[in-house]
Amino acid sequence: MPFIGQQPTTGAFLELDSLTASATANYDLQLNGAYYYPESVNNLLVSINGVIQGSNTLSLSGYTLTVGATLSASDVIDFVRVFGNVGTISTPTDGSVTANKIASGAVTNAKIADGTLDLTSKVTGVLPLANGGSAFVKLLDQAVSSSGGNYDINNTYINSTYDEYKLIYNVKPDNDNVELLIQFFMTTNASGDAGSIISGNNYAYQNASMASATYKQNNASSYSVMGHVNIGNATGEGINLVGTLVNVNDTTMLTSFSGTGSVVGTSGAHQGFSFHAGMATPATYAAYYCRGIRFYMGGGQHTGRVKLFGIK
Repeated sequence: MPFIGQQPTTGAFLELDSLTASATANYDLQLNGAYYYPESVNNLLVSINGVIQGSNTLSLSGYTLTVGATLSASDVIDFVRVFGNVGTISTPTDGSVTANKIASGAVTNAKIADGTLDLTSKVTGVLPLANGGSAFVKLLDQAVSSSGGNYDINNTYINSTYDEYKLIYNVKPDNDNVELLIQFFMTTNASGDAGSIISGNNYAYQNASMASATYKQNNASSYSVMGHVNIGNATGEGINLVGTLVNVNDTTMLTSFSGTGSVVGTSGAHQGFSFHAGMATPATYAAYYCRGIRFYMGGGQHTGRVKLFGIK
């Protein structure tokens, strides 16, 4: 629209998209196909059937303009023009500021009050430690149901990404009076193949009761035993482990799994114990990479739950 004198430098002076009259009193205002939110009805110049409408015959809610009476298809909305408040900056109406109107980097820490953001559903991935993240990264959390006697955690989870892992293993056996045993998947390939179970007398284990001199140990075994007594399978019986798997990618030291646990044995007594399990032949297996761990009972199947965390 032409002006006499200098073009105004503030305010909006726009002609909105054409509107087609129909049997309604409400019309959505748009500019170039996007909804437009005028500051108020007093900023609008509306012509219907060649007659300029007074602001007292119009009302505005967001981007919806309501004319004084229901129109029909035979009526003509000539134009809707917007006149800004020249010399002032208007307050945007609710919902009118889009992401494109905010400059990159404009929202800084100083503009966000402490404790006002809930990031639960807003952030994916892992926060750095300096920004409130945890040193533990959960990799696995699922029910255990052994197959062929075995439950394997493979190189999908235990690989070159982390050097140490925290492992929680809570299970009960189908058979009574059995031991929980483990073996490792090992490889000399640093690039990350699945490795293979090491057999032969290449394992060591030590398990000591926290309340007595009861223990199990062997420094040349074909598997590592978890727990100082055998496990019962009645209601409430089973074995719980919380341990740390270390030296997964260290080719100068042996892989080991150490921690604490509790067990309800065949006597029905609930007992705590400490444990250590690992490879036991430095000359052969110190240079190997660990790419998984196998759990199995001395007989039958077992069920329960496992959680695995990578340690940053």
